[in-house]
Amino acid sequence: MKLSCIKKLFGIAACAVMTASSVQFTASAADQQERGNIGGYDYEMWNMNYEGEVEFEPGLGSFSCSWKNISNFIASMGKYYDKQKNYKELESLSFSYDVEFSPRGNAYFGAYGWQVEPLSEYYIIDGWGSWRPSGTTNVKKYGTAIVNGNEYDVFTAYRYNQPSIYGTRSFQQYWSVRTESASKDNVTNYINGSIDISKHFASWEAFGLDTSGNIYESSFYVEGYDSSGKAVLKSLHFGAGRDSSPVCVNGKYLKKDVYIPHDSDGYYIRDDFSENIGDWEAREDAQLSITPDGYNGTNCLLVSERTTPWDGASLYLGSKTFRPHEKYSFGAVVMQDSEPSEEMELMLEYRDRNNETNYIVIDKKAVKKGEWTELSHPYCELNIPEGAKDLVLFIDSFDDICDLYIDNVYVAAEGTKTFSSPDKTAVSDLPGDINCDGAIDVFDLAPLRRGILNMIVDNAAAPANSDVNKDGKVNVADLVFLQRYLLGAEKLPVQETSVTTTVADDTTSTTTSAATTTTIVKAQNGSYAFSAQYLKNTGKEDAVYPSRCIIESREELESYMADNEVFSSDDPVFSDVNSFSAAVTDYTDEWFSTHKLAVVLLKEIFSAPDTYKVTNVTGTEVEIERLKNGGDMSIAYWYILIELDKDADIKNDFNIQIKDNFSTQLEDVK
Repeated sequence: MKLSCIKKLFGIAACAVMTASSVQFTASAADQQERGNIGGYDYEMWNMNYEGEVEFEPGLGSFSCSWKNISNFIASMGKYYDKQKNYKELESLSFSYDVEFSPRGNAYFGAYGWQVEPLSEYYIIDGWGSWRPSGTTNVKKYGTAIVNGNEYDVFTAYRYNQPSIYGTRSFQQYWSVRTESASKDNVTNYINGSIDISKHFASWEAFGLDTSGNIYESSFYVEGYDSSGKAVLKSLHFGAGRDSSPVCVNGKYLKKDVYIPHDSDGYYIRDDFSENIGDWEAREDAQLSITPDGYNGTNCLLVSERTTPWDGASLYLGSKTFRPHEKYSFGAVVMQDSEPSEEMELMLEYRDRNNETNYIVIDKKAVKKGEWTELSHPYCELNIPEGAKDLVLFIDSFDDICDLYIDNVYVAAEGTKTFSSPDKTAVSDLPGDINCDGAIDVFDLAPLRRGILNMIVDNAAAPANSDVNKDGKVNVADLVFLQRYLLGAEKLPVQETSVTTTVADDTTSTTTSAATTTTIVKAQNGSYAFSAQYLKNTGKEDAVYPSRCIIESREELESYMADNEVFSSDDPVFSDVNSFSAAVTDYTDEWFSTHKLAVVLLKEIFSAPDTYKVTNVTGTEVEIERLKNGGDMSIAYWYILIELDKDADIKNDFNIQIKDNFSTQLEDVK
């Protein structure tokens, strides 16, 4: 339930001055208000200044209400979300309703709620009486969307320093208003309808609105302003009313996003076209078909009847699986049989937060006639840009319109072996090792030169390990530096902050820095993928060791830090780069929308750097290995921060199993 001091909305029609924004207020003692919960449904009735006559009777998924000669009246029933999730993670963010709605003047009904981080208020209006919410000030109109078979006008309004669920704030309102009302004024309307709130959010996202926050509230909602009327909500069923059709904005249906898990080998997508073209589509006028002339004598995809070089084959990747700031491997083998040599490219298309289309060249090579050539970003992984959505992978040529042959396309997790050359593995993150073969030599010059050219001409991603001079930029200066290094005229910069090695089984890498030691382990059968940070600190004498907990939001993390004085940012044990607060800076609400944090606190007698490494995480157990012994004989406390995906089903009371071959004294490991 909301706290009693929560701000509440006041109504969208403001007498003679009609706006698209609700005037909000803080419920005062003069207001008539009732709220509660019945069977998991939260309800609320509010009558401004106790004016006129109102009646309100809530039931299980239902209510009846009436209002007469009021200034502003509100009745709602729905849900508040204590453990907040993004709209894409809430399967029940929709409802069906059966309502009798009898407006006498300005009144309307639909769905209402709040999104937080970013803070925004949303309205989905299905029916009204004498006035259709449309807005006249601070309004930006986007177009139309079709949800549950109904067309809605979509617009936003900006509220400057207005009351909100977090006090006085400035925030956006998102509006979807039916182009044709489901109700009429001065009659009793019998309406059975559905509102898929998630689909409305998807439509708003398609228009470029920020829907990355978490859902705080969703309700069926009735409001009246300077009017009379009544409403009987006979039934309300959350989770019902889902719209399975693709998102439609401005008359165009968009592809439906589907979450794709990677397989046991790390591949999200692996197409060898053995049977059909799958979800691949032709760009522009090209035609797609299956031909037996593929890589290794198997079937492959043939792109023919091209009229322009950019006519090729494309695969929609969506917005759910591939997350910004995370790295993925991309690759394919290609061939052409018409030109002596033709440059072909593997590209990634995406839309940014401003709804503008952008392109990244993943790889581009000259493909000789009749020779299969690999286009890939397999070990030097591509980092998905901030705000990227509606990703599309496509393959085309650069100059000519010859037929294209495509095979063994893959999109995989970071570090996954290439689908076409599975014997190749990532072996180095050494600056200057552009081809990732573990050595810095003349064979790195050509890919660096080509990579910098692609960055300049095609806005391509920087090649791996290409910031050779460690100045934070990738440009021609790095190419000159690498040439001078190979001639013996330069020394590679010392990596003061991190050194990374990859173990032989290609499942674990350990990075040591002045601040922490970080372990990154990929998913194995029965285990979860994770990253871990290790922090040495002082401890609380009255604490219980070892301790463990699961943290799923920034708010929970702040509370955990406040309860443990050892996390003080001015603790003299910490340097500026070694503080706990610095280590958790990236654990924002956005980060927690796709991750969770498991925290382990250990106490030992003998301390030393690089003392522990997490080796395995399952739903019930965390395995930790002691790496070496020795130290300053002081009591050490180790905070191990284990970063997991949001869907990792790890228990709050997970067991801690320590493999200890050095007689380190640990307390109460259970």
